[in-house]
Amino acid sequence: MNSELVRLVDSIHREKGIESEVVFEALEGALVTAVRKHYGVGEESDLTVKINRTSGEITTNAPLRAEQLGRIAAQTFKQVLIQKFREVERNQVYDDYDAKKGAIIVGSVQRFEGPHMIVSLNKVEAVIPRSEQVPGESYRVGDRIRALVAEVKKKGQKVRVVLSRANGDFVKKLFEAEVPEIQEKLVEIRAIAREPGYRTKIAVASVNEKVDAVGACVGVRGARIKNIVEELSGEKVDIIRFEAEPGMLIKNALKPAEVAGILVDAGQRRARVIVTKDQLSLAIGKQGQNVRLASKLARWDIDVVSQEDEAHRLTTGGEAFPPKKAIGFPADLTPEVIQVLVAAGLESPEKVADAGAETLSELPGFDITKAEQVVTHVRQKLREGAGSLAPPKPPPGLDHETVERLTAAGFDTLEKISEAGVEAIALVPGIDKPRAEAILKMVAERLAAENAEAEAEEGEGEVEGADDAGAEGGDAVAEAAGGVDMPDTDGPEPKPEDPAPAS
Repeated sequence: MNSELVRLVDSIHREKGIESEVVFEALEGALVTAVRKHYGVGEESDLTVKINRTSGEITTNAPLRAEQLGRIAAQTFKQVLIQKFREVERNQVYDDYDAKKGAIIVGSVQRFEGPHMIVSLNKVEAVIPRSEQVPGESYRVGDRIRALVAEVKKKGQKVRVVLSRANGDFVKKLFEAEVPEIQEKLVEIRAIAREPGYRTKIAVASVNEKVDAVGACVGVRGARIKNIVEELSGEKVDIIRFEAEPGMLIKNALKPAEVAGILVDAGQRRARVIVTKDQLSLAIGKQGQNVRLASKLARWDIDVVSQEDEAHRLTTGGEAFPPKKAIGFPADLTPEVIQVLVAAGLESPEKVADAGAETLSELPGFDITKAEQVVTHVRQKLREGAGSLAPPKPPPGLDHETVERLTAAGFDTLEKISEAGVEAIALVPGIDKPRAEAILKMVAERLAAENAEAEAEEGEGEVEGADDAGAEGGDAVAEAAGGVDMPDTDGPEPKPEDPAPAS
């Protein structure tokens, strides 16, 4: 019997991967529990059970033999032992995956639960929440998938592993795996800014002056960056040279646009970037994406203006850096919190949501816990439409989510949709190319009808106010999109959009 016990422990060790000592301790604990329950002895007693690790002999300080315990004690022993083994396995799985936090791991898509993707890993199922998925990517059950281990926590009797493909660190780890110079500490990744599925900007610096940091990341004939872009499903990646001087870093971050001049306010970490008129739209980027990513990368608040606008400011004596004002924050945020956020250049809830908890944790009066609470709260309010100056207004017959998707992407009027074209509308999360084509067709018909009505009405050729035009246009967007079938699942969190720079 004793030798069989030793063989049993060895078998569990090999099959379950649990250390033999841990198994022996679980057996001893289960025996103690069974004996106490059988004899009605409380935990205050000094009852001990020891198992010899070599011979398997069981010794105890109580005058009893195993055959005296009976069937109930044996069942108790079995239940306690199973529970302890499960606890040991859970702790082992937790330790294994906690050690992999921040690393890329490979799994296979097992199933979908609503908008969430369940991924099968070794000994555990992981989840990729909708917020950690990349817009435009699609997977089927059985597909192989690479993702970053973002979070590991114990939840009841299970271990919850959260994976991410949307995290900026996912791109960082791809570069570390693809570029040997980063692994060898010859090149460093100094900053990264990402809008998943659309564009990433990454700033790199060389530790060894003989190594070209940007060239090392691009690779011969672009081989290295090509592999990374393929893993990111075609997401655009801009590799820029890191500079310690803020003006040079901002200039590099705004590429491919050419910068004519930069004014900086180091105290407020604000920059006024001046470009020629033909470079203005390129510097700002589609829906403000280029300047927004540059601002995140440099951790500066950046305004882009044309040379003509700057000349007008100088002529009229306007301020280069007028005081920032809080815009549209939820009413339940305290004035003290809002004041700190605005001072840091985060004067709108969209900018707070975009900055993230890590950035906020560096602000005065914030730690990581408070930062996470504020960011989570602001993002929730944005999703509810409470943190926006002009939340979408879904008319009868159109679900709220459709309007949110279009307006969050900046298409809040019929004219904007018409000018954008199919490719731009198809980039909106939850709208594919066929849906975009259908929306544009209806927009064209609606605009034609409105023009005909306007011509038929005397004296009604002009719109009286920009605000009224925007509201009517938003309603028209919703009505025009009403005939398009949209998916029922929630779309990804809307991207915060910076306002166009003031002239």
